[in-house]
Amino acid sequence: MQRRSDARSLGVRLDRLRSLRPSPVDRAERVGSDIEQLSGDVLRRSRGLVEVSEVLRRSAGGEMCQRVWPVRLVRGTLTLGATDAGWRARADQWLRAGGQRMLVEGCKGVKKVKVEVTVRRAMPGMR
Repeated sequence: MQRRSDARSLGVRLDRLRSLRPSPVDRAERVGSDIEQLSGDVLRRSRGLVEVSEVLRRSAGGEMCQRVWPVRLVRGTLTLGATDAGWRARADQWLRAGGQRMLVEGCKGVKKVKVEVTVRRAMPGMR
């Protein structure tokens, strides 16, 4: 008799715990909203860099765009990456000769520009 009441009370306690546990649907909805927010952030950031890429392509020319590219735009500071120190120097010269003004005027959110050498290689087909 004692075992049945123990088993029943354990069953009741187990059912109560299961009712408190969130269902997989609840967890999926929470994760889904996090994913939507994250994808929105990524989309907004990528739109800004696409705009910068277009302005850079129009104003700097083809060869420069294959060796220099937008890396990030944070708090108004645009960071450009370059394949090596030589292209970093060319990009710096271009920025000083009016390229920075073109980027600031042509891209929403850009206030200043810096150039750094990054690990990325040139576009395929370039040497």
